[in-house]
Formats: sequence, C-alpha cells, structure tokens
Amino acid sequence: MKGRSNVKISVTFKIVSALLVVFVIPFQVILKKPLMKGTIDLITWIQHRRTDSGIYFFELFQYFGDGSLLNIVGPIIYNFLHPKRSPVIIISSTIVHYFGNFFGTLLQEEKPFWYSSKVESELCSQGYGNPSMTIIITATFLPMLFIELFHRHKFRWVGYSLLIFIILMGSISRVYLGENFPHQVIISLFLAFSFVTLYFSLNKDISKLCFNSCYGYYKNRMYLVKWAILAFALMVLEGIMEFVVYITPPNYAKLISNAVTHCNVNYNPNGKYNLRNSLEIFFGVGFVFGCMLSSKYLSIYWITTEWWKRIFRAVLASGANFGIIVGFNYISTDNFFSEIVVHHIVPNFLCGFLFTGCMPFVLYKTSLIGRIKPSVDTEHVIKKFEDKSII
Repeated sequence: MKGRSNVKISVTFKIVSALLVVFVIPFQVILKKPLMKGTIDLITWIQHRRTDSGIYFFELFQYFGDGSLLNIVGPIIYNFLHPKRSPVIIISSTIVHYFGNFFGTLLQEEKPFWYSSKVESELCSQGYGNPSMTIIITATFLPMLFIELFHRHKFRWVGYSLLIFIILMGSISRVYLGENFPHQVIISLFLAFSFVTLYFSLNKDISKLCFNSCYGYYKNRMYLVKWAILAFALMVLEGIMEFVVYITPPNYAKLISNAVTHCNVNYNPNGKYNLRNSLEIFFGVGFVFGCMLSSKYLSIYWITTEWWKRIFRAVLASGANFGIIVGFNYISTDNFFSEIVVHHIVPNFLCGFLFTGCMPFVLYKTSLIGRIKPSVDTEHVIKKFEDKSII
C-alpha cells in the first residue's frame, strides 16, 4: 500500500516509552504537591520578568495546540496527503486528543493560577493542568505529520528542526504564560512521546484499521457502527470520570478565588472543559462516515486533481468548518447536556463529514474533483492514480 510510513521505532525508544508510562508518570502523581510547592516561586519570579513582546510571542504557540486545530487542518491533510495515509493521522489524532483529556480528568491537577493568586495567567485556559492539552496536541499531531512528510526527504533536518522549535517554544510558553507548572509540561512531553512511539510501533495495524474503516462501503460498513459505539462509550466513560469519580477538593473555594483574581469572575476551575473537548472523537466518526459513504460511489482517489483545485477545496472546507464551529456556539442551550450535544458532538461530526462525505457529492458535477469510479481501486489500474501528485 503506497503511502504507508516506513518509520522504524528502535527497541530503545520502546523501552524508554514503557518506562515513562509505568514508572515516571505515576511517580509524579505522588510528588505533585511538593513539585507544585517547590516551583511556584519560580513561576512567580518569571511573572515579574515578563515583557509584552515576550507574551505576544509565546501566545502564538497556543494555536498549535488548539482543540479545534484538526477541524481546520484536517481538510488540508486530507486533500494533500495520500488518501491511505491521511485517515491514519486524522483518526489517531482524535483518539490521542480524547485520552489526553481523559488523563487530565483522571489526575485532576490544578493550574498555577488556581494554586496561587500571585500567578497571573495570560490566557486563563480552562481544564486541568496535567497533562497540558496544548502540549499533547502539539507534540503528537505535529510529529505524526512532520515525520510523514519529511522522513524520506533529503532535507528532512529542516522540517525536524522546525518541529523541535515549535514543541520547545510551545512547552516554554506554558510556564511563561502561567498556564502550567514545569513538571506538568515535562509529564505532558513524556506522555506525547509515548503516544508517538506507540503510533509508529503499531503503524501497520493502525493503517489497516483506518483503511478498513474509511473505504469499501459494502465490505466494511460495519466499522461505522463500531466507531459510533466506541465514540459514545468513550463519551460516557469521560462523563463518569467527571461527574462520578470527581471529588470536590476541600480547598475548592480557594481555587476559585485564586483563579478569578486575574480571570473572568465566571471562570470555574474544573474539568468540564476536558469533557467537552474530549468529544472531538466525534470528528473522527464524521470523518469515517464521510469517507465510507463517498467510497460507495467514487474511488478513494477522487482527490487526485490539480494542485490549485485541491487548494481551493481545502480552503473551502476549512472555512466551512470554522463557520460550523462558530455558528453552533451561537446557539443558546439550557443545560450542560444540551451544550455538549449542540456545541460539541453535532458540530464535530459535521466538520468531519463535510470534506469527506458532503464535498464530493456537492462538487461532483464540477471539475474540482476527480470523478473516478470505485472500480479503479483494483490493483491492476490503481498505480496511475497513486502517482498523480499525491504527497
């Protein structure tokens, strides 16, 4: 299958990843209070030495870890990467995003500006502090994408240098802006390293699962049911973690007081943000459903058209996804359940479905897509479409 990653993960990387998960990450849970107490003075010291230009610079890196990043970047990946590789990155990213939020709800660690009123947060980001979702998204999604793009390239050091710079600056920004403790940043990087190691270690199996999930409507449509059941099961699990397992800390009133000192008076230091953002898993469900539905009528190579057409489609879909996210957030809701349905489940599903399922049918009568029938997916005629300007 062309487009499959040839990245090999060494045994050393696998061992280090296993040690981090089994020993280092759980060990910090035991030491979190001493770590918070021991580093709060460092964060306060940094606060007094921040500059406006430094704040503006580091604020830029929050967008690399934004929860809606995949909704905007997903159409670009889908239109420009090989159609057998783009689903692997997109689906894997939604699953990683879910488990990052899940671990946050499980650990329930405060952010620095919850812990001390002396810390002024520049972003007043919501959700638990460990892991940092900005770092989890940045340090998993970008390595998957950059390695896929550059690992065979002669000048791959350029891409990898840029990747390291973004991850490093993004990590420093979390402490500089008062959003995370240093140990939370380090643990988030460890966790991201483990996710990426697992991703490339199981790449062959993940690729097969994603291919079966996204293509071949008549043969594989049962995968749609499985993905839908999985998404709802994971949503329920995250809900149980937030509403059943969660225990209000005895110092919760102090946490609120500290948080609202420099943030909006309606700011709540809890994990509902993690629950809401874990629902990006439904973006993956919409993506799978769209790919599967379009494969019923078109070849998976319908994206293989001229570059300018794919640029136009990507911009169109990204803009539409942004409009969906913003538009649904304007819809008023009466309770938390209706909020997660209207503001998160439905728009995420629609964003995933838009550029894989809806767009091919809307644009079918134009020249903006390759109107290739599913029959060309047979092995003896597939090569000419694989080689047609696909990364």
